Amino acid sequence: MKLRIFIFIIILVLIGTVIFLFNKEFSYLQGKEFDEGENAPEVILISVYDNYKVNPELETAWGFGCVVKISKELLLFDTGGNSKILLSNMKKMHIHPKSINKLIISHIHGDHVGGLKGFLEVNNNVTVFIPSSFPSSVRNMITNKGAKFFCVDKPRKISEFVYTTGELYGPPKEQSLIINSKLGLIVITGCAHPGVINIVKKAKEMFPKENVYLVLGGFHLFGASDSKLKSIISDFRKLGVGKIASSHCSGDRCRELFKEEYKEDFIEFGVGGIIEVKEIKPERQVIETEAEGEIIHYFQESFYSKDDFFIILKDRDRFESNLIQNLKKKLIGVSEENFEFIVDRVKKSVILKCDVKGASYGTNSYDMHFLLGSWPFDLYQFKKYEKKLVYAGKINGTSTKVVFKFPYSLSHCHEHIWSK
Repeated sequence: MKLRIFIFIIILVLIGTVIFLFNKEFSYLQGKEFDEGENAPEVILISVYDNYKVNPELETAWGFGCVVKISKELLLFDTGGNSKILLSNMKKMHIHPKSINKLIISHIHGDHVGGLKGFLEVNNNVTVFIPSSFPSSVRNMITNKGAKFFCVDKPRKISEFVYTTGELYGPPKEQSLIINSKLGLIVITGCAHPGVINIVKKAKEMFPKENVYLVLGGFHLFGASDSKLKSIISDFRKLGVGKIASSHCSGDRCRELFKEEYKEDFIEFGVGGIIEVKEIKPERQVIETEAEGEIIHYFQESFYSKDDFFIILKDRDRFESNLIQNLKKKLIGVSEENFEFIVDRVKKSVILKCDVKGASYGTNSYDMHFLLGSWPFDLYQFKKYEKKLVYAGKINGTSTKVVFKFPYSLSHCHEHIWSK
């Protein structure tokens, strides 16, 4: 009797251990709270399958497939319609199939799931995340190839900083990918059958405090009328979407109108396309000059180089007369190549201008937070970046020393000219 009880206890312990380990392995799938993204790593997005082409050496075909590199992990979102084309493109881009450990399929259509079987024949050491509506034939194929699958019905965490919207009704039912990056949300759509606006709204519902940095993938707008396209573009603006990389089933006219509206924030994306989403940290080196005089009237211009040097120029005309001499004094130890690059940027580019007039009003001195922080910076940031802060030093009588520190990439700022 005692032996039976002992054996029963041992069995319970073993079952409990197995359940614990299973839950630990897949705990990231169960969480309802999502990361804020403050510690998010850099993200690289690589198109390996599309009917649009960026790299002429790669093969196009109707469909979609995108590799997501985040931290030390590679994920594949959709497999296109032909595994031979998928694997060939991956090989040419030096992406080994066995380096992929998670695979997400957006929906059941062949131009997104067609390459799955052939991919699993090369690498079955993956977990495949499929919509719950997928038929048993697909599930059986995955297990027969030796891989694991996980059925997705609602929003879930797939990996660190990577989430699925869950199944959204199309038809067919479809899931999209959300990456919570340092610069905001990245939304990747396979074909956007549920409606690309609905997908973006779902992302914002999941992450109400975050801005949408980039929407990428198929928008399912092939053949849509101009009025419908313009309405969708207007909705994108209202939702605060920062950048667009439409491809696959979006359609040529859709891409044309998005490019017309978003200009340099429209990214030409197709097979071979690579998008790096990373934060530029200008605090690495700050170069300052001072503007002096009772009445302050100067242009402030900021630039960054390929080595992330952040340069602030003040009293523009006086500084430019001795530009090279002054820069040499400031940039000690910088290579000749980088020095020439910086000088060229300073001469040719005006990335950020602030024309500031007047050091004080009446007898009071004003903090630059008041002069430049209240308007137009806060107004602009409220619309696009929310929580982001601009720091400025104080006005001090007859001299000024001001440093702006942007906690987001300077590329966010460089198209805009503000004046006070």
